[in-house]
Amino acid sequence: MQDDGRCYFAEEIEATSLLGALTEFYGKQACVKIEAFLDRLARYCHPFWQFDANSGIQGQEGKSIIGLEDEHSDLIPPRYQQDPQYEIKSTGFKHRIDFARVQHGLPAFLLREMADYKAYYDKRRKGIDPLHIFPEAFLADEVIPEEKQEARHVFAITAAYGYLVQVGSYYYFDPQKEYATRQIRPVREYRLDQGREKAEDAFVLRDDFVRQAEQLIEKDIVNMGNQAAIQLLEECILNHKQALAKMPPDGDLRRQVEDEIRALQAKQAQLGQV
Repeated sequence: MQDDGRCYFAEEIEATSLLGALTEFYGKQACVKIEAFLDRLARYCHPFWQFDANSGIQGQEGKSIIGLEDEHSDLIPPRYQQDPQYEIKSTGFKHRIDFARVQHGLPAFLLREMADYKAYYDKRRKGIDPLHIFPEAFLADEVIPEEKQEARHVFAITAAYGYLVQVGSYYYFDPQKEYATRQIRPVREYRLDQGREKAEDAFVLRDDFVRQAEQLIEKDIVNMGNQAAIQLLEECILNHKQALAKMPPDGDLRRQVEDEIRALQAKQAQLGQV
């Protein structure tokens, strides 16, 4: 019945404006009522904006965002328009008013030392995401993303599908898999760099390699099917985890392998792994 009603009144619902309804209902008092609603909401939310009310540390730097149909509406209370703590944004949604708070988890001046914080975080991890509290954390964006993150994921998957080979201390992109099948060293054009971390850095700078690798991987997945592709990635993940067990807790290679595991798991999820 609810679905039928939604369909029957779809056009009317779509055309309904919350700001218009407030104007019609409250008349000249609409702006005053909206200000009272926002005041009440701000008072309710304010305690949650404090880092620790009992520690003497003040609330962290941030901004409150009010989203509504039209940021130029005359119904927006002047006090909220003029207060630098608030930012009014048009959302285009006629049926609601959004109130959100964005703030730093650290005082802004500390962000200048973010590289040091990231290094300390990596040192403390000593494994795969022990500081994350939910299983799907590997799908989330990095707090401090690496440059060309998507291309770095392609690098990990390229290695899993056998299009990355190590010859001596150098890594090569091997699109024809000639080294694996005929022991033919890839030509110099396909040479990346020494060491896996530097090889990844070189790979992501070559857009032509990234595009070609994506095409080769997609073709392989189509040929073998998603389930076989997921299993192939699972075997690679297990090999990576076995390698991690033998590595010291710190080091660039450990972080590299952990990042590759997350990239492979994300690809499995994309392919439909439950």
